Amino acid sequence: MTFSPDELQRMTQIGMGTENVSPMLGAIVKMIHPKSLLEIGAGTTTMFLLSALDDVRSELAYDQAVVSGDERGDERLSVLVPRDILAPYMPVLTVFEDFSVQPSTADTVTTIAEQRGWSDLLRFVTGDFFVEAEHVLPTLEPLDLVWLDAGDPVEDIRFLNAIWPYLADEAYVLMHEPFVPLPVAIAGGPPGRRSLRDIRTPVLNELIRRHIRGDLRSVEFTVFPEHHKCRQGGMLVIHKHQEEPLLFEHYEDEMSELTQLLGIDAVPPAPVFN
Repeated sequence: MTFSPDELQRMTQIGMGTENVSPMLGAIVKMIHPKSLLEIGAGTTTMFLLSALDDVRSELAYDQAVVSGDERGDERLSVLVPRDILAPYMPVLTVFEDFSVQPSTADTVTTIAEQRGWSDLLRFVTGDFFVEAEHVLPTLEPLDLVWLDAGDPVEDIRFLNAIWPYLADEAYVLMHEPFVPLPVAIAGGPPGRRSLRDIRTPVLNELIRRHIRGDLRSVEFTVFPEHHKCRQGGMLVIHKHQEEPLLFEHYEDEMSELTQLLGIDAVPPAPVFN
């Protein structure tokens, strides 16, 4: 499903960096058919996720008719797995939004979803994730897909540790901004002159360290960078195959250093909701 120019204008906030990741998220949904989705930070990406879920429903309705013989489509039938096609599909996207970042397009999400007939696909939670999640996460089906686009690189660790126990096997966690641009001195350059360099976030650093040590028994990850952008760019994809302990437990020194460089407040350890 496409969006009208008016809807795109209402959904898009210049500078928020979702012009590339939004359609990418939609494509991922159409490929993996997630049933339980979580998004932290609402906006343009919410609309693309909902649109993709609606497209999957429509496609499955046609495919079910093909598998059942109610529609002709021999070529389509030859590529389908009937067991998966005929399984019930009632997806829900749970979105947490605290409206702490303004201006924002988050306030248009429920309106457009209602206009498009997507209200049954959306569960919108207003408030601080770390307050509301304790009551919400245990009520959800195991999470197949998580899109994390809120907070800062230090707070990302809190989010990730909090949601990890609720991930399904074969779940995907997608995170915005795997790199942080920081000014660094230019070797041999004029005094005081600095250049922006991409610094890996603590989450990405820890994944790389554990991969090198061979500790990631059932987790894969990859990065899609946008090096042409100095902020709001790129995507980190984490694929969890089976049960794996919390990933991020030993990062205090790195967090402290990054907190000082970015000038942000120190963040307490993440709660684990049981």
